[in-house]
Amino acid sequence: MKPCYTLSTTELGCALALCGYEDMANEVLSNLELLEDELKFEKFIKQTEYTLKDKGYWDESSKSLLFAEIEHFIDKLVHTRRKIRCIRENEVFFLHFVNSNEFIVQVIEKQRHYFYTKFLMEDVKELLIKKFELGKSTSEDLDEIEPLMLSEDIYNNLLQLKHVELDNLISKADINDSLKNFLKDFKKNDCKFNNISLIDMNYLDNEIEFDKILFFMPSEDFIWYVMYDNISEDEIFIVPLSTDSFYFKVKDLLEEKSYKGLLKNSR
Repeated sequence: MKPCYTLSTTELGCALALCGYEDMANEVLSNLELLEDELKFEKFIKQTEYTLKDKGYWDESSKSLLFAEIEHFIDKLVHTRRKIRCIRENEVFFLHFVNSNEFIVQVIEKQRHYFYTKFLMEDVKELLIKKFELGKSTSEDLDEIEPLMLSEDIYNNLLQLKHVELDNLISKADINDSLKNFLKDFKKNDCKFNNISLIDMNYLDNEIEFDKILFFMPSEDFIWYVMYDNISEDEIFIVPLSTDSFYFKVKDLLEEKSYKGLLKNSR
């Protein structure tokens, strides 16, 4: 699928500023150290104006100096309160909730932002499968895979292990097959869990809240899912989920009861 808009980080920051969202523009540009050097900032302004013109996004007759279509898109992007941020290693993408069945997808790669509009709920599953390289197992395929129960200390230590230490654990004969397979997958995933977080952002009040985070990791045919909601007595459960079950976890995240009011207001 071809993106509807492609913007560099500097172009996105400039577009936000031109549309009147200076605080968000400063946040987008803060890591580029442009605002601390006047000469560098002036060069940035000229270069960004040129590239926006080259893409057909510049309109001298407009108050914002942006073409009406891109200005409308920036407004819509900023005013989506509910967002889902997905992280896999160094890749980040967002789902911006427009209404009960429409999203704007933002994929960030090497300081470029690719936006896909009019993304439907049924498209989200395929996006997750593609971006996280998820298998397409069913619940019936997981009957022989045992859930894991780890103490909080063991879980925290696991996140500090290096590949050599993992290899030593995997080679031990006294660990069961589920744990051994989990450790292999953990090593393959660079000793990290992927995560998906629900964000509530209120631009008018300059508030942002990370409401809930899902931690998971792909295996060849299924997903290891960390059940943080079920932590009790310092025990953490890591369970195998089919792709469908994991998708419904993400769907439920979007449809949290605490956000029903927002759902109604965004229709």
